[in-house]
Amino acid sequence: MSENTIQLTKTKFLSAVQCLKKFYLEIYKPDIAATLSSSELAIINESIEIGKLARNKFNEGVLIDAIDLDKAIEKTWQAIENNNIKTIFEPAFRFKNIFLRPDIIIKDDNNCFNIIEVKSATNIKKYFKFDLGIQYYVLRNLGFEVSKAFIMYIDSGYIYRKETYDLDKLFKIEDLTIEMDQIQSEIENKLFLIQKAINNKNEPDISVGKHCKKPFLCPFLKYCLEGLENPIIELPRISDNLLNILKELGITEISDISEGVVKLSDLQQRVRDVVITGKPFFDKKIHSELDKLNYPINFLDFEAFNPALPIYFDTKPYQMIPFQWSNHILYKNGKIFHKEFLHLDVSLPYQDFITSLINNLNNGGSIIVFSGFESVRMKEIAINFLELQPQINSIIDRLIDLQLIIKKYFYFPEFHGSYSLKKVLPSLIPELSYENLAITDGSMAAMFYKKLINKNTSQQEKNLIKEQLLAYCKLDTLAMLELYKYFKGLR
Repeated sequence: MSENTIQLTKTKFLSAVQCLKKFYLEIYKPDIAATLSSSELAIINESIEIGKLARNKFNEGVLIDAIDLDKAIEKTWQAIENNNIKTIFEPAFRFKNIFLRPDIIIKDDNNCFNIIEVKSATNIKKYFKFDLGIQYYVLRNLGFEVSKAFIMYIDSGYIYRKETYDLDKLFKIEDLTIEMDQIQSEIENKLFLIQKAINNKNEPDISVGKHCKKPFLCPFLKYCLEGLENPIIELPRISDNLLNILKELGITEISDISEGVVKLSDLQQRVRDVVITGKPFFDKKIHSELDKLNYPINFLDFEAFNPALPIYFDTKPYQMIPFQWSNHILYKNGKIFHKEFLHLDVSLPYQDFITSLINNLNNGGSIIVFSGFESVRMKEIAINFLELQPQINSIIDRLIDLQLIIKKYFYFPEFHGSYSLKKVLPSLIPELSYENLAITDGSMAAMFYKKLINKNTSQQEKNLIKEQLLAYCKLDTLAMLELYKYFKGLR
């Protein structure tokens, strides 16, 4: 691929802002990138939906719907030259090798342009400025007078109360024009480094770090980790400062961290020691901790979703709404029962969810969860059901976080710095696996549930999704039960 054929899009520019190596690999080795997950695709589709909705806030806009780049640019110029057209959606511009399509541009009374970039977020993120900044750069270099540059985003305080969204309340618009002027030199510097990367025949020598997951998970992370068995980014809660110190020392593997060379937290020290010795850390105090549990022991898990655009009246954008629970119940005599709930109605799940949960957990036993997620969700529900607060608070008081117990008393080399259930379970109980399930994580469960309650989904598909959701949530609680038995020596 010659440098003359490389077109710099806004997306690729933002990749370069995140990491020049990521940009380089997108250009020269795109085939080694990890494919987008179904959850990532769902987020992209949701962003597209929000972008289309945002257009309704502006009257009589013209959409440049041409897919061919040259045709889109031609139609854009025709729209700009038409004095009757003030608002253009997805116009196309090219400056040198940079091609981009702003979400919205508006001609004001002085024949100057306002740029509006629409985002599905609820606040202004750092990378948004570069997103808007490259648009500002291109339009000004094409000779257009840009008077204002805005980010349009979701107002998290908006409450959905009628069939059609109140767009004036759903969206916020923030003027970033001053910031755009301030970062133009930085934009130019980024473009200079990008051109160097394009011209260079060697990929940039950039080691892995926090930038690999911020602002987006890099699809080349697995490639960059090749040859590293336990990279230093696996140290729990590693700070930027510690990461930089280790890099300056030439340390890329946890096993290369000599005793006392840097200050580690107790948990980081434990991970480092286990990696070096290859022996799990197992504090037998975990037995006495688990002995405190009261029978029958409940192993509880919630699934929830948080649609960007509210589905139910009196809810807000991205409000977390639990729709499913699973509970494996272990009795003192060893008998095990499984109970579950999945809200299938199109109504707001809160009432049926919490009442079914209260009825199921009236046995007085300890309730095992695997994070603080369930506690937070129940506190949120309690705000809406004052009459149920005593029962809800009683359940919350019985919650015990198995993840925290494991983190306190155990570490296994195969955890690779993570105490997530999806990492802990296969390391200790490999016969239990999510691999054969259609739904393999909470994000997918949320996506599938949104499809389940969609009126356009066929009944046959709804029945299948129901089975898949129940199977996934059931495995989560079975996993906790089996981990409990593992640490109690009952397996």
